[in-house]
Amino acid sequence: MTCLALSSSRSCEGFVAPAGASLTRSALTKVQVSQTFPTEPLFAPDCAPERHDQAFPGLFPPVHRPLRWRDEDSEPMRGLWLFEQPLQTVPTVEMYSRMAVYALSDGSICVYNPIAPTEETLQEISDAFGGPDHIIVPTTAWNNLLFVAGWAERFPRATFWGLEGVKLPGAKFTKDLTMESFPESWKAELDVSILEGNGIFRECFLLHRTTRSVFAMDSFVEMGEGNIPNPVLRAASKMSGNFGRPVCPTKSLLWNREKCKSAMSRVLDWDFDKVYANHGECPIQDAKEAIRGEFQFLWD
Repeated sequence: MTCLALSSSRSCEGFVAPAGASLTRSALTKVQVSQTFPTEPLFAPDCAPERHDQAFPGLFPPVHRPLRWRDEDSEPMRGLWLFEQPLQTVPTVEMYSRMAVYALSDGSICVYNPIAPTEETLQEISDAFGGPDHIIVPTTAWNNLLFVAGWAERFPRATFWGLEGVKLPGAKFTKDLTMESFPESWKAELDVSILEGNGIFRECFLLHRTTRSVFAMDSFVEMGEGNIPNPVLRAASKMSGNFGRPVCPTKSLLWNREKCKSAMSRVLDWDFDKVYANHGECPIQDAKEAIRGEFQFLWD
């Protein structure tokens, strides 16, 4: 495991950041000045097997969640950074929770799908981006809502966006996340489609036009060998047909066919070629056709 070292004052012994590589807020808000963005991974060696600043009192072990910057998938010159933390719900399955940070052309820093607010994560986001202006919580899943209070406490001036009717604990400034609610200045870069399931389950797909990518939550996932290292469980997954290809694990929750068809039609109208998934393999390539095929059941 590694610890992230962007412009943080904390560092590990033996690590020296490249000259001029620090991420300052002034650099991030000037998207057109592409040379100010770091294009090389800025990782330090592992500091300790379990650091106190990686702890989060969640319901599932382990409580230590080291932050990782997915530099191989991030596109800093286009204003996109991806981060992940390990999430262990079943001992035989290796899963991650992912978060995106977008630098928009109006100068806004937007955190999408905030992950567990460990001290390490909050400090690195603060050091690297100067603190987010907007934090978007794109799901009604209770385990994601548990993370909001920690982000709200650290970044009280941020505007929090949540699905209509969802209370975001601890957030002072909130807005309803709807297909029409994004500021006009964002619409050339971002779009959102809301998948409404059984009245309780709702979540978003987010388009980032600049990178032609979509961020998906739990309704579009691909489990690969890296996620299921146990050979017996992997063989069982292959037999079920849900291994090694993108699937929609939430089919049984998508009761409102008309609303779901409308949401997925909106997604399929977007121009994108890859999906960054909250869990499982990442990125999912040739994703548009995969989504079309996997959600065909809505029209059958």
